[in-house]
Amino acid sequence: MSLILSSNERDVIERTVSVNNNNDHNLSEGDVYYTYEVDRTIEVIKKNGFKRIALQLPDELLHLSYQISSTLKNKLGKDNIDVFILGDTSYGSCCVDEIAASHVGADFIVHYGRACLSSTDRLPVLYVYGKSHLNIALLTDELQKVVTLDAPLLIFYDVEYAHIKEDIEKSMNSRGFTKFSVSQVPTETFVFSKKDTPSSLTSNTTKCGTDCCRTELNKDDCCETNSCSTCDTNTQIINTTVSPTNNTSSSSSHTSTNTNTTKIFGRTITTPSFPLNECTFLWIGKSDSPTLLNVLMTYNQSKILRFDVDTAKIQEEKLPTNKSIMRRYHLIERAKDAQVFGIVVGTLGVSRYLDIIEHSKKLITDSHRKYYVIVVGKLNEFKLANFSEIDIFVLVACPENSLVDNKKYYRPVITPFELDIALNAGLWTGDYTTDFSSIFEHHKNAPVESEKKDELTNEEEVEGIRYSLISQSIVSAKTSKTKIENDQSSSTQIVPKGEQTLIVYDSPAAQFLANRTYKGLDLTDDAPIQLAEEGRRGIAKGYQNEGNT
Repeated sequence: MSLILSSNERDVIERTVSVNNNNDHNLSEGDVYYTYEVDRTIEVIKKNGFKRIALQLPDELLHLSYQISSTLKNKLGKDNIDVFILGDTSYGSCCVDEIAASHVGADFIVHYGRACLSSTDRLPVLYVYGKSHLNIALLTDELQKVVTLDAPLLIFYDVEYAHIKEDIEKSMNSRGFTKFSVSQVPTETFVFSKKDTPSSLTSNTTKCGTDCCRTELNKDDCCETNSCSTCDTNTQIINTTVSPTNNTSSSSSHTSTNTNTTKIFGRTITTPSFPLNECTFLWIGKSDSPTLLNVLMTYNQSKILRFDVDTAKIQEEKLPTNKSIMRRYHLIERAKDAQVFGIVVGTLGVSRYLDIIEHSKKLITDSHRKYYVIVVGKLNEFKLANFSEIDIFVLVACPENSLVDNKKYYRPVITPFELDIALNAGLWTGDYTTDFSSIFEHHKNAPVESEKKDELTNEEEVEGIRYSLISQSIVSAKTSKTKIENDQSSSTQIVPKGEQTLIVYDSPAAQFLANRTYKGLDLTDDAPIQLAEEGRRGIAKGYQNEGNT
C-alpha cells in the first residue's frame, strides 16, 4: 500500500523518461500536409464559415502542432480566422475536448490522432486520424489461410487505416469473400442550431436517428416528423462520412433508416443477416488498442482474429476471457456490499454523461446508500487514494477509458454497467459492454425494482437477505421506509431536545472519521504546555539546517 500512496523522492529525481520514437518526427512538410489532411480541413472551414478553430492533438503529436497550425493560417489567409492549439486535454486525448475549446470561444474542433468516436453534442468536430500504410495484398493472403470464403466476417481497424477502407473492400471482393462487412468510421460530426445549419450538410443527410433523438425513446415519432420529439428541437446532430482519398462528400447518417446498418464502438457496419455472435471478428492494428479490448470483452463468445501490421501475420486474440469476466464479476460483488460510492466524472464531452450520472445517483439512493460525485480531471491512483471513506468508485468515461487496472488503486473502480447490474439488474448473464448509453436502451421499458419498493407504506420495512460472496456470510438489510425518506431528504436534520436545538449532520465522511482509531493530535490534560519553536527554513530540496545528509 505504501507504494501506492507514496514514493521514494530519489526515484523521482533519477527517473528515466521514456521517449516515444514516433516515425512522425521524420515526416517532411509534404508528408504532414498529406497525412493530416490539411486540404480537407481548409475546405471544411471555408465551406462552413468557421472563425475560431481549436486543434486538439494528443501528446505524441504535439511536436507537429506548430507546423499544422501555421500551415492552416497561411492557407486560410487573414480573414479574421483564429487558430488555437489545445496542448493538454481535460481527460483522455481520445475524447473530443469541448470544454477546453469553449474556454477560447472556439466554434469548430479539429481532432487529431486516435479517437474513441463517442458522440458529442456541443461543437462541430472534424476527425483527422492520420494515415498509416497497410499491405492489403498480404492481409487478404493471410486471411484466406484461416477463414473460408463464405465465413461471416466483420472487419474493424485502428482509425489510422480509415483511408483505405474502400481498398480493403475491393481486395476482399476480388478474392471471393462473400459474407463480410468492413466498418466505417465517422470523419465529421456537426452540431448546429437548426437555423444555422449549412444547407450543404442537410441536403443529403438524414436528420433523424439515435444521435439526434438522444433519449432513444421515440425514434419512430422522430423519423415521422423529421424532427426530434424527445430532445431540444433547436439542436441538430449530423454525422457524415467523407472519403479521405478524394475529399468528396458521400454524406450518410450512421443510423439512417434507409440503410440496414448498426453502430459498434462508434463504427458503422452493414448489419448482416445472421447474428453478430456467429461472426468472426478481424482486427487490423496493434494488440494494445483499447478498441480491441472492448471487442474482446463485449464479444467474448466470438472468434477474434488480429492482423499484425508489423509481422503481416494473422493470429487469434485470446484474452483470458474467463479470468477477465470473473474479475469483473468480483467487482460487481464488491459493489453489492459497498455502502459509500464515489461517482468519478471522467468525461465532460461524451453525449449523455450527465444522464448516466443522474441514473447512477438514483440507483445508489434507491438502494439506501450514500454517494459522492467527484471531479478529478485525468484519473490516477494517487488522486482517488485521498478519498479513503469511499468503498468503491464508479467511473463515468468514454468506452475506451472505462476499464482501468484495479491493481493500482486503493479502492476498486467499476463502470456504470457494472453498477447497474449490482444494484438494479440482478443476475448477470455474462454479457458485457463499456458503452454506458446501452444502459438506457436496456431500461427503456423495463420496470426498476427499486420503484416497487417505494410503493410500501410508511409502516412497512424494506427487507433483503442475500449471501455475500465477499464476506462469505448472510447479509440482511432492514430499513423502514420512513427512515429511508428521512435519510434521502437531507443530510442535515434539526432535532429538538428540551429547550436546546441539536443539529445533526449525517455524513458518510463524518461517520468514517468517527470510526477511525487515529483522528489527529489530541490535547490531553497531563500534556505540558510548551512555547512554539522555530522550525526549518528553506525548501524541501534542502533545508538550511539539514546539512549534507
